Amino acid sequence: MDEYPEVHQKNKHSSPRPLSTLNFNTYKILTCHSILTFILMLGNLSLACSTNFSCQNFLPSPGYLGCFRGHDRVFIASCTLSSFVLPIFFTTTYINFNTRFSEVKKKTFVLLSLVVCISLSMLSLFDEVISVHYFPIEHIYRLSSSSFIVCSVILISLIFNELLILQVSLKESEKNWFFGLKILVFTIASLFIFDFFQWKFAFGDPRSIFNENAQAATEWSIFALSVFLPPYISKFYRESTLNFSLKIGKNPEVELTDISN
Repeated sequence: MDEYPEVHQKNKHSSPRPLSTLNFNTYKILTCHSILTFILMLGNLSLACSTNFSCQNFLPSPGYLGCFRGHDRVFIASCTLSSFVLPIFFTTTYINFNTRFSEVKKKTFVLLSLVVCISLSMLSLFDEVISVHYFPIEHIYRLSSSSFIVCSVILISLIFNELLILQVSLKESEKNWFFGLKILVFTIASLFIFDFFQWKFAFGDPRSIFNENAQAATEWSIFALSVFLPPYISKFYRESTLNFSLKIGKNPEVELTDISN
């Protein structure tokens, strides 16, 4: 696998101006975010089952809790937090693959990343508003949820396709990681297909595999696996760190950047 170039900073002056630097380790941030989101949503479900619902008879889905008064706030907070954290994942992915992406793929990746982040925050808000007030915006909610799912699937497909091309040059440990990614993506895709049939047949015989509780369990499984997908993918990025630097002082001098192999 090709090594990424090292970037060395060279200053024009012997005494450079002080820098205020903020470092973000992509894998650690995404892992902490996924754990926090999982705890919030699982805690919200546990609270719902112990107070408002008898979950043995009726298991509320993630979307149902997102519009249920009192439990919707956790859903909104989780989606809003994700809409701010996911750009870190998309930025790191773009940096690692932009030399391999064509111009069309670059523009597609950037556009779909923006749509995912915006639609995620919108669908959580509209889900709550529709349940409380009568507004003719249900079509906007459906558009937001559909945009989020479709764009996410396309983005994962783009990443997965690039990794398929690179798999011949992966190290042994990376091949094991990629095999685990294949299983994870295949499982999520299978659950999505099963959930699609649940939406069509879930209101039939409650003793069949297509029923409301099975549908909710499927969606909770999709959520549990999908929330850990970004940090798992980011393990491939060699513990990438995003650095944000702000130069202190007026009229800062321009720094020269030397890129060497």
